[in-house]
Amino acid sequence: MTVNKVKKKEKSPEEYTGNASATRYQPYKNEYSGAQNEILQAIMNPPKFSYDAESDPFYQILKEQAQINGTQAMEETVGQISARTGGIASSYAGVAGQQAYNGYMDNLNGQIPTLRDHAYSQYTNEQNAQRANFAMLQGMESTDYGRYMDGIGIQNSDRNFAYQAGQDGQAQDNWLAQFGYGQQQDAQSQANWQKQFGYGQQQDAQSQANWQKQFGYGQQQDAQAQANWQKQFETPKVQETTDEMDEFLGALSGQENNYNNALFDVDTIARTGGDKYDIAEKIESLVNAGMITAEEGDIISESYIGG
Repeated sequence: MTVNKVKKKEKSPEEYTGNASATRYQPYKNEYSGAQNEILQAIMNPPKFSYDAESDPFYQILKEQAQINGTQAMEETVGQISARTGGIASSYAGVAGQQAYNGYMDNLNGQIPTLRDHAYSQYTNEQNAQRANFAMLQGMESTDYGRYMDGIGIQNSDRNFAYQAGQDGQAQDNWLAQFGYGQQQDAQSQANWQKQFGYGQQQDAQSQANWQKQFGYGQQQDAQAQANWQKQFETPKVQETTDEMDEFLGALSGQENNYNNALFDVDTIARTGGDKYDIAEKIESLVNAGMITAEEGDIISESYIGG
């Protein structure tokens, strides 16, 4: 197939880009970089968490209340014990009062782990707030950058469209040339396939003829075996039992099946691409195994390999 190619005028890069190159974008500038860097430093280098109950305002409130309640409990305890002793103060009353006071202070100290957890929660909330602020600034900067890239993308799209039009024309010319070559290759492939198909038909016909020849020989062998048996046993022998007759007939039938199976195995090798060495090896193994006689092996070998 002959493809007529039209010589195309070569275009300069300026012709491909057209007016798209007139607009030049300035390098991108991040307006949020200062704030981002400041917050990022705070996130990357946070202050180490520590807890001091005496500087915790919540602890101070609880401490003041515990002291008030403890003092009141101490006074009530001392008063109750003194009343039972006729108003006379005793060391026991003082100890009991102090124990009542200490109970409130011990309860206050038991709340320190909870207060520490509360303080740590505030600490992590502050860190999370810093991360949220940084993410917000990133989102705002990403929006600005996206708008910048959209403008550049429009400029590049205009320039690439003009260039692609020239590339498409060249691609069309190349496709037409390849299409003509492909048609020639397809025609050659079809001719090769027809040739191979005809050869395959000849091989199939030859294999069928060989099989029929061997099958006819097998029928002759069966007839000869039957004749030999009838000749051997044409004079009845009263002393032979029915079981002996059945055994002989079974052996005769097995001999016939062995030959037919051997013939089928050899023919399968020939049909599936086996060479004469494969066939000879198979025949030899059948003879050695007692599946066929040496005479039968020679007949099969002559049919498939030749003299």
